[in-house]
Amino acid sequence: MHPPIKKLWRITAVGLCVGLALALMLPGAYSIRAQDAATLTPTTEAGPQVTPIPATPTSAAPPLSTSQLALLSQIDAANLDQSNWQTYRTVSFNNASFVETLTNFADGSILSQRQVDTNGLITTDVQGDIHSPTHSQNSLMTVERIERSSFSAGTPTTEQYTLLVEARYINSRLYVQAIRTGGSETLPAMPPAGWTDITDSPDQFPALEVINLRQYLPTLAQTSGTNPLTSTDWVSVVQNTPLRDLIADIRQEQPETFLDGPFAGQTFNKVIVQLDPAAVVRAAFVGRSNVDALVAAFVNEGVDMSLTIWLDQSNSRRVREQYVFVIQGSPTPESFGYAPGDIGEGTSINVIFSLESDITYTANAPVNIQVPQ
Repeated sequence: MHPPIKKLWRITAVGLCVGLALALMLPGAYSIRAQDAATLTPTTEAGPQVTPIPATPTSAAPPLSTSQLALLSQIDAANLDQSNWQTYRTVSFNNASFVETLTNFADGSILSQRQVDTNGLITTDVQGDIHSPTHSQNSLMTVERIERSSFSAGTPTTEQYTLLVEARYINSRLYVQAIRTGGSETLPAMPPAGWTDITDSPDQFPALEVINLRQYLPTLAQTSGTNPLTSTDWVSVVQNTPLRDLIADIRQEQPETFLDGPFAGQTFNKVIVQLDPAAVVRAAFVGRSNVDALVAAFVNEGVDMSLTIWLDQSNSRRVREQYVFVIQGSPTPESFGYAPGDIGEGTSINVIFSLESDITYTANAPVNIQVPQ
């Protein structure tokens, strides 16, 4: 069965050349990822157009029933099982879209609009407990990004490029190598060829900002960028927060049989968790001085957040997850990273952000992570 993201993409011929080039840069790069990468489909269309499901706009969710608590116990068992995996591999497909529109209050005219669409395939090998500084991890990412800007006066601009990035965490050090195809000369400079140790300065390459390399350093605090929607790792927020604190509803669907992939022919239990937007937004922005303003802006009837989990019927082992986040609102300029005077008086901001992430897990997969040479 193909991942249920609405618009998967396949790496173009240029992208395949990029993959081969990076593989040649490092003989020890994982060849399996070139095979994974060849299954995606490129698109120059906008990101996923998800129809929001009206969600409870407050965190006052009703108590869970006995049957719902039993479902939650299955997920708890899956979490415990995963914590005992010695090694595992994940393959994730990510599709994100962000649109920001500045509008004149007086006449409703659009002053400017910015849209960023990002598609990614990430294959990650993990050895040890990923929450421990002693674990090892290697992630190979292929990211296609399209940035569009238009203004009431002036020529619209578009940047389109592909990044192939490999990040490796081993012996408490983080290394990265990356190349880019496409894009104009105005884009930030890429890292030098080969591996670079970025442990002490993971943000030193603005060209890789889209990757958020800080996430691969377990002992490093994550920082919030000026755009709180795109700089937040929404999947990690849910994964690292007790699910009981985020649930608005939970239900079990009919078991599903996978038609292809590593689990072809196998049938799995399917559990859908409707997440409470207020609880998720507060968990995402905890520690920010403007958390209340962000909750007020982004918890509304147009928000949808859900998690679907497929579990092994015999032992509740997690084999796949799908996350959906649809967030929209009209934040104040200050809460969205604008300084006083950045935009004119009488200008409103409207933002729409959507993210779909489909993750397949293979427990106890053979991995071989070495210190880069």
